[in-house]
Amino acid sequence: MDYFEQTIYWLLAGSKGALNRLKIISDLEKKPMNMNELSKKTGLNYTTIQHHIDLLLENNLLVERGSKYGKVLFISSQLIEKNSLVKKLFDESVLHGEKNEQK
Repeated sequence: MDYFEQTIYWLLAGSKGALNRLKIISDLEKKPMNMNELSKKTGLNYTTIQHHIDLLLENNLLVERGSKYGKVLFISSQLIEKNSLVKKLFDESVLHGEKNEQK
């Protein structure tokens, strides 16, 4: 397992908030959005979204384009390459009944 895969496991399976981050990534895979749109789509408050986005950006799972409040979030090319791992972690979280975990 390479360093980036270890980071993915840590952020998406091994730490508090992992399910929220999986939810964010899943929604961004369907359509790039800004933080306000993500907040509405996921049902998480803006501050919670901002915290998780900061972690995902800092660890290269997401990239952003644009400036200020118009910044749009995209899945990073590195994460796209590891899509099968992300799908596996998402499927495991759903199978273990964690899908309804909140903030």
